[in-house]
Amino acid sequence: MLVGLFFNIVLPARAGEAARAVALKSYAGTPAAESGATIVVERLIDILSLLALLFISFPWLPTVTWLQASAVPALVAWVAAIALVEVAIYLGKGATPRAVRALSYFPLVSERAASRALANVLHGLAAIRRPRQAAAAPTWTVGSWLILGAGFWCLMIGFRLHLPLLAGLLAVIATGLAFIIPAAPGGAGVFEAAGLAATSAYGVPTSHALAYVLVLHALNVLPYVAAGALVLVSHTPPARRGVGTVAGDGRV
Repeated sequence: MLVGLFFNIVLPARAGEAARAVALKSYAGTPAAESGATIVVERLIDILSLLALLFISFPWLPTVTWLQASAVPALVAWVAAIALVEVAIYLGKGATPRAVRALSYFPLVSERAASRALANVLHGLAAIRRPRQAAAAPTWTVGSWLILGAGFWCLMIGFRLHLPLLAGLLAVIATGLAFIIPAAPGGAGVFEAAGLAATSAYGVPTSHALAYVLVLHALNVLPYVAAGALVLVSHTPPARRGVGTVAGDGRV
């Protein structure tokens, strides 16, 4: 997780998601198909929970000019979620010969590899395939967004913006949804625009809110850069450690 967040910050276009799959393969031996499916489910849960919080809190929010624009990602996310559920139900019946044959049409993909990949994808979709996990994942995700919103609001108090607690939640929703769009490393520019859109909804001048948004962005980026770099430096994948050991014994 920390490796993925690190590369999402230092690389553009959310490349950290691919780096996370590679790290899971290197450190834990998790198949790429399984980790990829899990990442897709996580991102969908993130988006749907943010949109749910936005529409639930809408009656108590000030005029939000970008609410209509959020209907587009909401529709896309719901369609994607329904499609994933359908895929999970289909794969839950086992790797059907038709699905295996369809994947085996790709170059260098044998029927055995296709069958194994489908099984790994099914395992990665466990969060929406098992009722208990399907209920727990969104619940914990919404809870984490609410806690983060309280943290955003505490920083608003520090900058004396004099905004209600709900303003912190709106800032979380705006910045979180902004990350749907692949952008510059760390969401530079996109995060600031989303944060200013949230504060401007409460009538805070851009000149007053900009310092808050810049510090907020730094607090959301720098700890993960430090933690991710520490993980990369201090943890070497087992395969690499093994190669180093053999070389040290003089057998290579």
